[in-house]
Amino acid sequence: MFKKPFNPPSYLIILLILVAGFMGIIYFSIKIKPKTLSSNRQQPAALASLVPSPTASSNQSTVISLSPSPQNRQENRLSEKGIGFDLNVIEPKIRSLSALQFKFSNEANTELVKSFEIRIPAGWEFTKGEVVGRDAIVGKAVLNMIVNDKPQVAEAQVLNDQDTQGHKARFIVVLLGSKFDVFVDQKEEGSHSITMERSVIEGIKPPSSIEVTIFSEIFKGPDSAGDYSFEASAKLFDESILQFRKTISLN
Repeated sequence: MFKKPFNPPSYLIILLILVAGFMGIIYFSIKIKPKTLSSNRQQPAALASLVPSPTASSNQSTVISLSPSPQNRQENRLSEKGIGFDLNVIEPKIRSLSALQFKFSNEANTELVKSFEIRIPAGWEFTKGEVVGRDAIVGKAVLNMIVNDKPQVAEAQVLNDQDTQGHKARFIVVLLGSKFDVFVDQKEEGSHSITMERSVIEGIKPPSSIEVTIFSEIFKGPDSAGDYSFEASAKLFDESILQFRKTISLN
């Protein structure tokens, strides 16, 4: 006789299916876990590659929103080793005639200034000396000093000399019987220089100062507003050279 086939109860079949499914889930999760961890470690790099880098336009807008770079600002330097320098443009205006005034000074027990050069930035203009009248008064000079242990003040007119000797302009100053030549030269880039050299005046010693004013009839302002840096160098009688700077703002 044939045995009756064993038919497991339905609840047992369901239980076996659940157990098999549970084991499959565990196996699958264990197998893919290393890949998941690996992908998680690489995720920051992947995200970084998706972040757009700044474009040229975004960089430009950032620069515009910032204040001017300090590197573009030049600080004044008006004193070094007891030697002072100052420069002013009297009533500076755009495209207008203005007077230029500069000064060198010595504290007590310092080496006197033998010569100097002042560099006028491009944009400012001087009239050519050959078109200005002969011996025309174009400025004034004031010398304060100690002469033979007594304070003295000497004033003199600055006169135009039409014999420019190849310079753009040549001015003559006579102080304490000594003649000084003041030369104005134009550079290729449009800037100018003012140079002056003096001989030794016997008996003079610091503290002292020399102030020169160039009248507005021959000095004209630039065409645009802005900050203009006037630089100067002073050579002392001991042959050392000092550097100075003064910035003038023109609105």
